[in-house]
Parts: sequence; C-alpha cells; structure tokens
Amino acid sequence: GGGGGRQWGSRVWDVVNLDLLAVEMEKDAPPPPELTEEEVAAKEKEKAAAAKKKGKGKKGAEVEEEEGGDDEGLGEIAKWAKEKREAAKFKSYVTTSHRCLVKTVEGEVTKFSEFFKSSAASIRERYDGVEKREEVWESKWKGMVEDLQVETQEE
Repeated sequence: GGGGGRQWGSRVWDVVNLDLLAVEMEKDAPPPPELTEEEVAAKEKEKAAAAKKKGKGKKGAEVEEEEGGDDEGLGEIAKWAKEKREAAKFKSYVTTSHRCLVKTVEGEVTKFSEFFKSSAASIRERYDGVEKREEVWESKWKGMVEDLQVETQEE
C-alpha cells in the first residue's frame, strides 16, 4: 500500500490587496498628460491591431494576455496595484499555519493602507491650509501694490 498520511489540499493565495492604497494614491496623482493627435492616432491603430489579433486562435489569446487584456481602462496606479497583487500570489497547502500567515499579511497590508490614508489626508489638509494662506498673502500683496501705484500716479 501507499503512504497513509494526511493529504493536504493546495490553493493559490491572493494576499496582497492594494486596492485601498491605490484609491488613496490616485487622489494625489497628477492628471495624465494630454495626448497629441499623433499619439491618439497611434493608440487607435494599436487597438485596431489588437482587436484583429483577438480572433486569431491561440496566438491572439497570447497577445491579449501579454498586453494586459482588461487593463485598458486602468490608470497607472491601478495597473501598478494589480501587477503587485498578481506578483504576490503564491500557491501552497491549505493548513492552519498558512491560513494564519495569510490572515497576518492581509491584516498588515490593511493597517498600512489605513495608515497611508490618514497620513495622506493629514498632509493634504496641512498643505491646503498653506495654499490658502498664500492666496490671502498674494491678494493682500496685490492690493498694496495697487495702492502704491495709485499713490504714485496722484503725485
């Protein structure tokens, strides 16, 4: 007979969910640069070529997979988060130890994401205040300059 030990099932663990972090990072990301007409035309050509390849059996599917498939609508940060999440997946046995490891990693990622969210909000609040004070200063400065110009014109 064969070995009579316990048989452990295995699975792929998806432990690093960076969606919360990505959402918070997007708030401070600069807007994407405006595309020139040539860049827009080039992107349209790429889409058309990719659409043609999709229907061509296995090779079309491979091309779609290489190009990211459904990443088209994702921003740069969301693509980064998805890439990191995919890279962090691992396959192992389903044991109590593995479950504890996964739960701990998920908890730490969530805690860091929450920390990042509160820190980013605090920094945004601080610099919004700085920006408002600068706007008030600029307005007062312009008023003083205008007063001086009026006074020098009257003389």
